[in-house]
Amino acid sequence: MRCSVFLKLASLFALLFFALVAVGLLVYKRWPERFFYDPIITDIFYYRENTILESLDRPYMDLSLYYGIGPAIENARKADVLILGNSTSQGAFNHDEVQKVEGQSGISIFNLSTAGASCLYDLEVMQKNHLKPKVVLLNSYGCLFTKLNRPQEETVNSTRWQALMTVEERWGALVLRHYFQDIFPKPLMFNKEAGKFLYYLFSANDGCLEQISMESHGELRPLDRPDFPATNEEVEVAKEVKRRLEAQGIGLILIYVPSNSRPQNVRDLARILKVPCITACPERTDTMDGKHLFWKENAEYTRQFFEALLKMPQFQSMMAAPKGR
Repeated sequence: MRCSVFLKLASLFALLFFALVAVGLLVYKRWPERFFYDPIITDIFYYRENTILESLDRPYMDLSLYYGIGPAIENARKADVLILGNSTSQGAFNHDEVQKVEGQSGISIFNLSTAGASCLYDLEVMQKNHLKPKVVLLNSYGCLFTKLNRPQEETVNSTRWQALMTVEERWGALVLRHYFQDIFPKPLMFNKEAGKFLYYLFSANDGCLEQISMESHGELRPLDRPDFPATNEEVEVAKEVKRRLEAQGIGLILIYVPSNSRPQNVRDLARILKVPCITACPERTDTMDGKHLFWKENAEYTRQFFEALLKMPQFQSMMAAPKGR
């Protein structure tokens, strides 16, 4: 009897398996991938201890920073300079180049930017975790709004325990996948990206992009340059950011990050706020989608940006002042 039930289940599994293969052949015109292999992660425990996890499907980085999970937020607490902004500044700063700047200047830097973030949400992260840098570098493009996006809503509506379980569950899955990816076949994968968890790893030391799971982003393209000057509402949000930072004795500098906006828009907003700005931008700005600097091509931008920042008299004056109250 047991043997009969086992044979029926095995037959049903085989039938479903070959049905899926048939559907895959019809849709993708190819046989399924036999194995999934992620060549990026070579030392999973190094990344587990020294990076912040981020993905396209869940706000892992938001959860880690907002609730102080892992060593990153402690490094942000020690930073002299915080970078605030959205995904354009999140991936624009090269981790290796930032490490060089820190070593040469003695200035500690942390990139607090997260995908789709409002700068007011960033200020909440700062307040919740007692982050009081000397200077905030604000990427004003695309983050001067008050409404939270979906990842930020999920974050603030979670508890620390829920956030911890969400982040640890994904790290556990990555560790298991790393060790078993050569053992288990993946018959449902008919194209190279199907079924993959596409993740980004940001350094816990400086918050800058350190590694990415995707081997290729396809064909690179130059920046789109439509004109997006700040609206009246965005100007008011920027004024509120300035007011809150000044109340804590924190300096504010607006920055231009290569995106589908123009450096002049940053200069105009800085003139309204009466704050300094940096609009350094290399001639070559390869992007993934016309507005996000390609992560392996951000080294030149990072070098030019910090070269201009360190020479700026206003920045030097801010750094000479005591840390924020």
